Amino acid sequence: GVLYPVLNRNAKPDYVYTDQGYAHIPTLTPNAIVATDRWCVRTCSVVLMNLSGVSKASIGSMVEFGWADILGKLIVTILDPAETNNPHNHQFVKQLSGIIVPSLEDAVDVIANTLPK
Repeated sequence: GVLYPVLNRNAKPDYVYTDQGYAHIPTLTPNAIVATDRWCVRTCSVVLMNLSGVSKASIGSMVEFGWADILGKLIVTILDPAETNNPHNHQFVKQLSGIIVPSLEDAVDVIANTLPK
């Protein structure tokens, strides 16, 4: 199965989501989001990081990257080498990634053919 860090995506508040979460929704507070992200990384087999097409570094994703690495998880990273202005096009990301692919389709193919059946 697939684990998605914010597991309570069914709670669709009328407010715009921020990096501070929703303090009034217990499963979407900043603490709950971090705890859930940590649990997902700890219990998964493969971490898929889609870092393509961004112009701003994701602090949360980089923390998850560190957790995944220290836990010995396979990290499959989507990062287009042509995106030279992408802040994630960085040596730490490249060195910690077990596999780097340019698209989601490639990532799905790699994961489908890497995991034991």
